[in-house]
Amino acid sequence: LIFMSLCHRYPPIALEYPAKGRRQATRLQALSAHHGMFAKMCTVNTTASNVRCRFTACASVGEEAFTYVDPARVRADVTKRIVKLGNTNNPREALLAMEDMQRSGIDPDLKAVSALLGVCFKCGESELAQKVYDEMVSKGTVEPDEIIFSTMLRGYAENKPPQWKQVYGMLNNMKSKFGICPTITSFNPLLAIAVRSDDPEIAFKLIDLMAASDLVPDEKSW
Repeated sequence: LIFMSLCHRYPPIALEYPAKGRRQATRLQALSAHHGMFAKMCTVNTTASNVRCRFTACASVGEEAFTYVDPARVRADVTKRIVKLGNTNNPREALLAMEDMQRSGIDPDLKAVSALLGVCFKCGESELAQKVYDEMVSKGTVEPDEIIFSTMLRGYAENKPPQWKQVYGMLNNMKSKFGICPTITSFNPLLAIAVRSDDPEIAFKLIDLMAASDLVPDEKSW
């Protein structure tokens, strides 16, 4: 209120304020409108955990108010950070980046979740990957697609030793729970891993599962 009264006496004046998400920004806009003025906002600094905004008082009612932080841009920035953290073997820092974004009021998209799952597996943290999957997919934060499942399947298969039991469970889960039928895109990397592992029994079992889903192996399958 003090800020609003100062703006009436000495316009224009600017204030930086940590506005965490669209909801709080909307509340501030409503407050300024109630006092017969508008606050014009422009983003000055954006991180996953702290969206800092500048509110500039405008004496004339009717001026455009509030340019919100673009959630898509925040998601893209966080996804890039997750990938970078994976390259430096920091999967738990990558998870914190995701959690910070969520605390700021922005839910992740499939690209961000897939990137985090890939980082967890790349760094040998399969249990952490399963935790992320349970939080993001099983609890409905994101609606999964085949790419999410392919990341999980490849991650379990590339473990040393390969976790084929988890692979079969994930193949069953994606179809029975989410109605997503695995395609060649999901099976071919698994076949390649089985061959590299010199495990023909697993390879033939995967081919049997493909046949049960009416999938025909392509040139990459062989």
